[in-house]
Amino acid sequence: MRFLHRRIAILSAGFLLLTAVTGILWAYAPHLYFKDGYLKKKHVKAAPALSAARLSPQEAIRLTEAAGISPAESVILRAEGGRLVYEVVRREGKAAHSQLVDAVSGTKLSPLAEQIAAAVAAEYVVGNPTIKDAAIVDHYRHRSGKIVASVYRVRFSAPGNPEIFIDRNSAAIVEESDDARAFHFWVMKLHQLQFFGTKKELTLLPGLALVILVITGLLIWWRRFRALG
Repeated sequence: MRFLHRRIAILSAGFLLLTAVTGILWAYAPHLYFKDGYLKKKHVKAAPALSAARLSPQEAIRLTEAAGISPAESVILRAEGGRLVYEVVRREGKAAHSQLVDAVSGTKLSPLAEQIAAAVAAEYVVGNPTIKDAAIVDHYRHRSGKIVASVYRVRFSAPGNPEIFIDRNSAAIVEESDDARAFHFWVMKLHQLQFFGTKKELTLLPGLALVILVITGLLIWWRRFRALG
């Protein structure tokens, strides 16, 4: 029993130490390196007032109609990247599909041009940094495992190497990253032992090791107690 207890303790020590260190880094990330504002706009470009919309919602729906697609589920008027836009949302099964229309000129914007995507992405970065590059990424896999059909990856020349991922159709932010956030998500991955394509399944190993250590420790104590008695 002592042999088993010691071997499990030695083998699990690395996992337990990793879990403890990454848990502390994760818990205190906002105080150490992770800044507030994740997936939120840091500033908003000046855009026309909502009353400046020349298109009606019905006209926006008509402009985005195509054969074989479902009726519009919702129409949203909002400012995005310095423009006033309508987002027309349709649903096919469980999947929602968005198309943007300029509410002033009536121009269809989806899929986004690089210049528009860059202007939208810039609102999610502090200051007014220079854009390094913008590239289209098809079938982008989010860190959660979700697949987005097509996004723009916009990188900026700024401290921390910020990059923003924007949905090419809805202009919604999909992901935000920089050096600090990349480190944070790496810490999360280590803490949850997300290796070999797993998610949290491997966390069973240190948890099971702790249970066995407690049980074998109690058995060792009980044998000693009985021997002394």
